Amino acid sequence: IIGISQQNLQLLLSNLTLLSGVFYNGTVAPDSLVGYSTAISSTGKQEVFIGQPATLKVGSFGSSRSYVIPVVGILNDYSASILPINTGVIMPLQAAEYLLQKQSFNEILVRASNTASVSSVSTMISDIYGSKIHVLSLASLASTVSSIIGSISMLLLIIAGISLLVAAVGIINIMLMSVMERTREIGIMKSIGMKSRNILQVFLL
Repeated sequence: IIGISQQNLQLLLSNLTLLSGVFYNGTVAPDSLVGYSTAISSTGKQEVFIGQPATLKVGSFGSSRSYVIPVVGILNDYSASILPINTGVIMPLQAAEYLLQKQSFNEILVRASNTASVSSVSTMISDIYGSKIHVLSLASLASTVSSIIGSISMLLLIIAGISLLVAAVGIINIMLMSVMERTREIGIMKSIGMKSRNILQVFLL
């Protein structure tokens, strides 16, 4: 469940589009936008429909509560976000606070004015709040992914190098054995006038 006001929804997730329906208004009513993966199953079958109430279970298995919420919109596939938009249910902030029975935030999204200031903004937030919060930026995620990909690439290069070395040793062994086994033939070839380069070509072929 993602509780976010209408104006912040448009501000932070500017390229968020609807598959069907409309965006909710800034009311207390739990009008909901349902994520693509929640509304559409992996087989492509639509399981949530506009205008039909959906049952939302909140809490753990032992003490879960069920609420009937109206669905006003189904979102298009949206993967570029820290928030789990595709698998979430988005509703007005006050409605989410009521359903979750909490008045505190568990995540704050900050949008930098440009990509160059992301690092300084992250540092500033860390300086203000200290160890009370964990600051995560898309830039740091991209850096982590790049380092992981770099490590995997290095591992693949090492494996490829070992494979080439083993193959080279195998080829050298085969060539040496071929030469050793055909010493008499080589002597005969040389005795009838074949040059060393011609004999080498025979073995290479």
